[in-house]
Amino acid sequence: MVWTAGVIGSFRLETTPTAAFVEVTRCARHRVWSAFRHQQIAAVAGKDAIVTGWADWGWAGASTFAYVITDARSNSSSPAGAEAWRQRLKLDCPVTSSQRIWGNLYLVETTDCPFDGIALPE
Repeated sequence: MVWTAGVIGSFRLETTPTAAFVEVTRCARHRVWSAFRHQQIAAVAGKDAIVTGWADWGWAGASTFAYVITDARSNSSSPAGAEAWRQRLKLDCPVTSSQRIWGNLYLVETTDCPFDGIALPE
């Protein structure tokens, strides 16, 4: 069954109610976070960089690690584009998922391989 939640910002959600709730929560969390991080975001604007560790979760031996990044080429909205970004930064962990947040900010995920030295929230 497909459930259409409508348009949230630039996202059109066609999914289950649970997945829609998760997406709305993720969007709201980022909006609140970014409202208090203007200087941190401005410091990496126009560069290829990891802004912050965003989240980690997992079970049954598999873990996912998420990061907010900036992409100077604005090409990380797909996993292939995010992989090119990762290679430019010479990071070891392959990107398994990527999504544009806004502007040149993206949320990228790795599986079972965190980026070294990037703290994740507790």
